[in-house]
Amino acid sequence: MTTVRNLRAISDRFNEVIEEFPVYRSKDVPFSWRSVKEINADAVFHSDRRTRFQQGEIGNCWLAAAIESLRQESNQEAYNEVVQVNGSELEFSFWHPGPHRRSIKLDSDAVPTRDGALVFIHNVEDNEYWGILLEKAYAKWVGSYEGLEGGFWTDAIQSFTGGVVERIKLGKDSMPDNLFDIMLTSFQNGSDLCCIKKDPRDTEKYHSCCINIMKIEEDNRKIWVLDPQSQDCNVWTYEEFINEYHRLDMCHKNLDNLSGLQGRNIGSSPWVSQTFCLELENLCDEFTIELNDTDDDQEGCTFVVELVQKIKPDDEDKLNCIKPWDALVDLELKVGDEEFATKYPQETHCFTMQPGTSDIRVTTDTEEHGSIYMRISSKRKYEVKRKE
Repeated sequence: MTTVRNLRAISDRFNEVIEEFPVYRSKDVPFSWRSVKEINADAVFHSDRRTRFQQGEIGNCWLAAAIESLRQESNQEAYNEVVQVNGSELEFSFWHPGPHRRSIKLDSDAVPTRDGALVFIHNVEDNEYWGILLEKAYAKWVGSYEGLEGGFWTDAIQSFTGGVVERIKLGKDSMPDNLFDIMLTSFQNGSDLCCIKKDPRDTEKYHSCCINIMKIEEDNRKIWVLDPQSQDCNVWTYEEFINEYHRLDMCHKNLDNLSGLQGRNIGSSPWVSQTFCLELENLCDEFTIELNDTDDDQEGCTFVVELVQKIKPDDEDKLNCIKPWDALVDLELKVGDEEFATKYPQETHCFTMQPGTSDIRVTTDTEEHGSIYMRISSKRKYEVKRKE
């Protein structure tokens, strides 16, 4: 049974709307804070999650696309963790790679408006407002709505689900030959998918669109894509899709869906993960991993390494950048003899090695950076130690 959560208890508590944080930090833009119940007397926080949310004035298609992904049935459990209403309390809980989730409380249900209309994300139909207030919570986390300009879908969807991120650059020379099968398997198994395209007017800018909220048709190899800005639904053949978009991003709640692991017989045991906060004061942190077992196919032991840059501030942190992604640093991951340069908030790589001890090394070229974490996962016995 679907429970309708209305905003009466919340709105009754806030007779005066208080501006909690700046909408813009670098410029003055006229707006007013208004309660969602003032905007729409029939507003409900949540009914059946069928409401679509459309990108507003700021360039945060990545967040709008992630909110669209969160409202899908495959993300019901994640939605219940992220979006919480306790009586008159509004709270949003985000995953991050530290020891606990990050909780953002809203002191009111007011949102920025201009001439009585919503400025940023707004609902396309119906009267649900949870997505609009989720955007507000994310803006509060980074310090302002302006800070949401030009972010990463992977950052938002990982904050919602805690899944492991994978990026595949599209193009005949850079993508797997079986990419459609990878997409289909991931889609069918509940992974979140997003496609990225370059702005034809500015190739330094990118636009994020949703895949998993629509569908992938196996028989005729068609892919349905929703644009969170225009709300247009485009249907592409697979060949059209790989020519239209620049990159495919995926977030896997089940690591078996990683492209490098699909089709592998690595066993049915659950994945076991460990997370380490990297100590990069000397621009380097080194570990050893001891592998004690092999996969069922006996080719070696498979494990996954993900680097995550925590680019949003905690309460005690100073916010030096309006856009937290401006604080991203270049990293280099070396596992055994394999080396990878990383430049995104998340980077994931799969490895298969023989039982024994191997080295893991992470380096950077700057002393100024936020918290950087390494998450290691395997279905087999392993032990990770930091080198002295």
